[in-house]
Amino acid sequence: MAICVAAVTAVSINTAFARSEKGKQPNFLIISVDDVSWFEHSVYGTSDVPTPNVDRIANEGIRFNNGYVSAPSCAPSRAAMLTGKHFWQLEQGAFMQAFLPKKFATYPLILQENGYETCSVGKNWGPGIAPSRDGHRIGLAGKSYNHHTREDAKKTPYLYPRDYIAGMEQFLAERSADKPFCIWAGIFEPHSPWMKSSEAVSRARSEFGVDVRSLTCDYYDHAQNPAKPQRQPPGYYYEMLHYDRTVKVMLDSLEEKGLLDNTMVIFIGDNGTFVRGDNLSGFELNVSGNRQTPRSKASGYDAGVHVPFFLMWKDRTPGGRIVDDFVSAIDIGPTVLEAAGVPSPEGMSGRSMMKIITSTHSGQVDASRDTMMTGMEFHYENRLLPASRNIRSKRFEYIIHFEHDGEEFYDLENDPWETNTLINNPEYQTEVKRLKEKMKEIGLEEGDPRFTGDM
Repeated sequence: MAICVAAVTAVSINTAFARSEKGKQPNFLIISVDDVSWFEHSVYGTSDVPTPNVDRIANEGIRFNNGYVSAPSCAPSRAAMLTGKHFWQLEQGAFMQAFLPKKFATYPLILQENGYETCSVGKNWGPGIAPSRDGHRIGLAGKSYNHHTREDAKKTPYLYPRDYIAGMEQFLAERSADKPFCIWAGIFEPHSPWMKSSEAVSRARSEFGVDVRSLTCDYYDHAQNPAKPQRQPPGYYYEMLHYDRTVKVMLDSLEEKGLLDNTMVIFIGDNGTFVRGDNLSGFELNVSGNRQTPRSKASGYDAGVHVPFFLMWKDRTPGGRIVDDFVSAIDIGPTVLEAAGVPSPEGMSGRSMMKIITSTHSGQVDASRDTMMTGMEFHYENRLLPASRNIRSKRFEYIIHFEHDGEEFYDLENDPWETNTLINNPEYQTEVKRLKEKMKEIGLEEGDPRFTGDM
């Protein structure tokens, strides 16, 4: 891979930045969880789900109010996260059950080829296939330490069977102490199927002292959300408590070993939670004829792509900062590589967040980060929603559904849950036109086949 050879020759030029603070390159812990939207986390003030350990990352680092993934579906979302490219740029990598072509380098492998030791536990990329000739194999997020099985795996089949902590501890014990590291922790929870509600209630009470039946979340307030989204079952919130506990053990382990301060810790959801609700789009979305339609995961709506996104780097950025810039999962790769002093490969569409990280400001730090474009093609075999693209500013959002020629437009300031489309309202046509033109501009610049015609 020529790109990595180039990175090796250029690394000495860039490591001066990475070593400037403490004299050594930083470590990385990237925690990606499944199926959780931003509003499920209490740190945003939209729920009362207790996740104190995830909150620690936000409170002792940066809370991104506008953190997004490229697609509301795990395989394309994670492919984009690992490569620093929009999902639509990744050919087969844009789909579930396909493969991620080898020609798209992943940042853990780039770090690995530039002196970093890597560890991957849990879910890295997929579901998909890994053809030996054209596609990445299992190690695309780093060396796999995913062979430890949880002791109670047979008793709790609804949880991921592998032991994230055991794998991480093995890596930390075996690694070379004089080399920096990158750990990818792909936490499977929260993800269906869920345990029985009675068991979830009992376990949450005995293990965490929490009555999951009493938890509230603004999104599911039926009185204020006309879409009437279905509430999450108790098992969902048990799994949020479970992954928060996992995060605690990971942070504590690094701290006890004296490694946490020089470790950039990133926590992000890979796509939003799965929720159905009434179709309020103004046209038929669901080809099956069901009155309800996906409102989050597997949809282009904000709840599908707007995720919890926190970054803590105790050596380099002050805690307690709240940033309003639009940031994306595709920005993680360029950020990590710049922090490590390793050049990003040509063609990465993500933008390094180091300008934000090294700032001391909250609010809008980088004025150029004022829009976000996401999209989806399909999730598994389902045709619940047509392929779409979505673009949003701080206040407005435009969605196009290609097969149905359907359009939606929302004023998020007054309608945060996207329940009243204003696409035909004459008062908003100037803004509709602006976002449509901006979407086309980004699509052409970033090689989106839906706009270039290269399908």
